[in-house]
Amino acid sequence: MRRTILKRGRGFTLIEIMVVIAIIGIIAGIILVLVSDSGKKAKAAATKQSLSGLRSAMALCCANNENSLHASIFNPDNGIDICLSENTGARFLTASELRAENVYYEINASCSNPWIKVHVDGHPKDECNETPDASSGNSNNFIIETAGLLSPSGC
Repeated sequence: MRRTILKRGRGFTLIEIMVVIAIIGIIAGIILVLVSDSGKKAKAAATKQSLSGLRSAMALCCANNENSLHASIFNPDNGIDICLSENTGARFLTASELRAENVYYEINASCSNPWIKVHVDGHPKDECNETPDASSGNSNNFIIETAGLLSPSGC
């Protein structure tokens, strides 16, 4: 009796195909994470850029000694002026302009040492949201001073 020997075809085995599909899946997952994080970073950069404009608005308001800043305000409507006594055209940014769900402005209204602490909630980038700092009891906020803008670490 003669046995016939089957020749192996030139195709790929099922294991080889599964390994290639697994590698492609891993690479696609890494790319997806990188792309989604870059969108959040762009929104964080836009938020910081928007808030840095409040520094010059604060200086504009305090340039006139008769002016003072508004008191603290939660989720301001569009068009609320930063300056209490006159309409300078410089206004508080709304939550949607900061790409967040809520925004609260805590303000030192005295123009001798003005600052605005901005509490942001619901921002797409988690590090930009207000989160308590367990070591100091302080919150992770954006702080606008005459010297510049301080942003939360990682935002």
